[in-house]
Amino acid sequence: MIDFPEIRYRLTSPWRYFRIQDDTSFLAWIDWYLPVSIAFLSIIGMVTKSYYFVPKAHDLVTNTFENILAVCSLSNIIYILPGFFIAALSAIATFDKPSLDEYMPGTNPPRVNLKMSGIENINEYTLTRRRFLCMMFSFLSAQSLILAIIIFITKNFIIDLGIKLKPIFCSMCTWGLSFSLEFFFQLLAFFILFIFFQIVFITLHGLYYLGERLLNTN
Repeated sequence: MIDFPEIRYRLTSPWRYFRIQDDTSFLAWIDWYLPVSIAFLSIIGMVTKSYYFVPKAHDLVTNTFENILAVCSLSNIIYILPGFFIAALSAIATFDKPSLDEYMPGTNPPRVNLKMSGIENINEYTLTRRRFLCMMFSFLSAQSLILAIIIFITKNFIIDLGIKLKPIFCSMCTWGLSFSLEFFFQLLAFFILFIFFQIVFITLHGLYYLGERLLNTN
């Protein structure tokens, strides 16, 4: 009999990085607040450019497509990231350095709820540096792969379909339809930018650990 809960548990394991409990709001700022803020400001900038800094001959539909195309140009970077993160994950998991297996410093070090055996056996574990970094780069590997797929689908299907249907949109374009179309593409652009900046900030945090923190004592 197929154990669907176990399949789901294993396939979603990279995103258990977000289950890490930190007594400070430090991880929350890196994982959520900063990516959301930068992505939101980027969308505000693109919308402002569309309304105030483009030729008046450009219609709203054209400006919206140009914005999402600009966001999808990140694919040149995104497509190479999964391989880089998987290589980093392999190196961290096998690197022979005793300090990696020490618990992270602090009076209340980061901890996480994980299942080791049996679907009911979920326990809280204090994180070692190795486990923390493995969870981080496992998440980055999966998240960058998902983002690459989203950008590929957006570029090759959603935008292409939108461009082919653009004459229809322009001919029957009411204010409500224009707003709905722009809102959809701006929301899609925000979602892509949020994931991208989330990967950027978490990567910088991981590089801090790899390049500096692991070389220091507690």
